[in-house]
Amino acid sequence: MTWQQYLTEKVLKKCWHEIQTVTKQDKDGEIYTQDICLHCNREFRGNYLLSHRTFTNIQDLHDVYSAVERDGKWAELHEHLIDLWPDLPEEIEKWGAFSLWYQCLNGKPRDFEARCQMVAEWHGWKEESDGQV
Repeated sequence: MTWQQYLTEKVLKKCWHEIQTVTKQDKDGEIYTQDICLHCNREFRGNYLLSHRTFTNIQDLHDVYSAVERDGKWAELHEHLIDLWPDLPEEIEKWGAFSLWYQCLNGKPRDFEARCQMVAEWHGWKEESDGQV
């Protein structure tokens, strides 16, 4: 399981759709094929675009942070992020730089991705040598 799939399923509590085409029969006995998700059995009809979150934008990061807060774990995550901050300021006035860092307010896609991956690792995702869990 990739860290993106982990965040989607374990933190955001959404399905990471994996599609399989199955053969079905309608009420009139007609045979047809249907694309369904292997995990949630959602049916996909017609032309559809299956895309997963990239976790490379501010909206995905916000959604991850919001999910952590809804689960009542924001304080734990915040402490973890403080531990990761390389130059923890001793003066309260300099804490703005920390806020900019963890919120990626001056970030780029790779920064959003890095924060999202940090949340996945903090939440329990472990990378194996082949990138799977």
